[in-house]
Amino acid sequence: MKNGSTKTKTAKKAAKEANKKSSEAGGISTRNAIGILVIIFMFSILSLVCVYSCFPEVEESEKQFMKLPRDIEDAKHLGVVLSRYKDKYFVEVLGGVFITYIL
Repeated sequence: MKNGSTKTKTAKKAAKEANKKSSEAGGISTRNAIGILVIIFMFSILSLVCVYSCFPEVEESEKQFMKLPRDIEDAKHLGVVLSRYKDKYFVEVLGGVFITYIL
């Protein structure tokens, strides 16, 4: 039994040393990586909520085109709707397109 527990302790010690070397080499820990992912996700959700709340009211007939385009026809319809609103609400439309498609 001693031989098995010695191997386990040696394996744990080797794992700790490997983790220490990777963090010294510029790597980040799993906890930090998950934290960064959560922050990015929360920032994205907050940005989309901001776009939704600041975007102007869309007419009922145009609401069907306000979606993520799946083909070229959807993109054309979305472009027509956005071009109609960009004259009056330029900053809101530009910010919405930037946040939705680029971020």
